[in-house]
Amino acid sequence: MVRRHVLESPPARLTPVVREMGWATSSFFRTPKAARKRPGPKPRPLDPAKAQAVRETACAYPWWGYKRLAVICRRSGLEVSNRFVYRVLKGHE
Repeated sequence: MVRRHVLESPPARLTPVVREMGWATSSFFRTPKAARKRPGPKPRPLDPAKAQAVRETACAYPWWGYKRLAVICRRSGLEVSNRFVYRVLKGHE
């Protein structure tokens, strides 16, 4: 609206008009940036059977962190990485 009004009346400059209205010129002239995309491939879906086993272990040891839970899962014969356990717990919140 302000730009249109300034363009209709040529003697007015846009910067003084914006300042007169009490707006910051840096905010008015800022061009919005597109949302950043995550680099790399999309994450693969988690294996539901392994995820359920990790959740059960986490319920059995509620105060332990993901690294310690990953060790317990590996000792029980479940092949999981620390990152897998972290993703399961992060998604379960």
